[in-house]
Amino acid sequence: MTSSQPRLRTTAAVAMTVITVTACASPAADEEESTSTQSVSVSMLPPIAHQGTTPADPDEAQAVVSARFDEDSAGREVTLEAKSGGGWADAGSTEVGADGIADFLVDQGGPTAYRVSAEAADNLPAATSAEVDAASYGEPDFAEPFDGDELSESWAHRGTEYNPEGLRLCSKGSPEAVEVGDGVASLKVLDDPTRDDPCEASAADGTSLGDFDYRLNGHIASNALFSYGIIAARIKFQRDKGQHGSFWLQSNLGIAPTDPLENGAEIDVVEYFGDSKDDRLASFVYYPTADGAVKEGDFIESASDFLADQDDDWWKTFHVFSVEWTEEEYIIRIDGQEAWRTTEGISGQPEFIVLSLLSSDYELPNLPDGGLPQAMTVDWVQHWEPAS
Repeated sequence: MTSSQPRLRTTAAVAMTVITVTACASPAADEEESTSTQSVSVSMLPPIAHQGTTPADPDEAQAVVSARFDEDSAGREVTLEAKSGGGWADAGSTEVGADGIADFLVDQGGPTAYRVSAEAADNLPAATSAEVDAASYGEPDFAEPFDGDELSESWAHRGTEYNPEGLRLCSKGSPEAVEVGDGVASLKVLDDPTRDDPCEASAADGTSLGDFDYRLNGHIASNALFSYGIIAARIKFQRDKGQHGSFWLQSNLGIAPTDPLENGAEIDVVEYFGDSKDDRLASFVYYPTADGAVKEGDFIESASDFLADQDDDWWKTFHVFSVEWTEEEYIIRIDGQEAWRTTEGISGQPEFIVLSLLSSDYELPNLPDGGLPQAMTVDWVQHWEPAS
């Protein structure tokens, strides 16, 4: 996980997906203490950073200039430089995190290029990246602002039958649990008004958890399919435990005993399991193998480090959650900062986007009395195609 970085508000025109350039530096003759080479790559990411308590236009989101160093550079100070006329101007500085990454948030519209530099330090020579063009790409190819008062034709309701095999005997998706208005989509968990009989919920091992009311869940999927690129959603999660809010991707082929290149994978960009003293934010990948389905990922270590401050919480503020999906890896980010990456289970198939607030049977005992309705609020969803 990247360390928390200062929020730099410089000005940038935005590349709409990732383009990465790398430069190498060797020690100069008079830099006797610098005995190693140093390479630094810089990536221009689209506007995938925007914390705030209210819905907002995607044009207000910030883009990300992300630099990666190849040596143990943790704590090293690096500078973002913006192209200005025929030269370069300092646009802010930060320190390299423990994972070798330094991120800068930049406003949309402005300088045409960026680069990142670092002065010689300890046993490392000075290094300057190649420049990255901040206006190489166009607009996202898919953008859902949730305008109007109903779901657009880009979405369909999902999971509208009880699913005991998926541990949702006591809940199902319903249009009644999805509300669109004021620029957001609210996915809810509600008591089912058509059922007054109790539902006996069970844990995964079949142990009875007691009787509960039947629930309706907000559960929608995009009609469009996407292959690679960056997919992002600005979300404010539900407050209480007893259900989990999710932003994920799924192929139409299901998980069969083959491999993710042939059948795709379930890419859980983010799941939130409700307010508690523990960090309850997670990312997972489920993918098929010849020996059965495999689960990769875990709860995000020190997830609260990504919050704005001690008064912030995942149910108080919108945050942008994104996945960069390439042929080699998935990179999960929160407001532009890397939270997790993996090279396992890479899908080779088109996938649709899913937004859901699901009350699985095993969660029902955790809901506080009088805790319904709950709501996960989605401000916007966007996809940027990979660089050509």
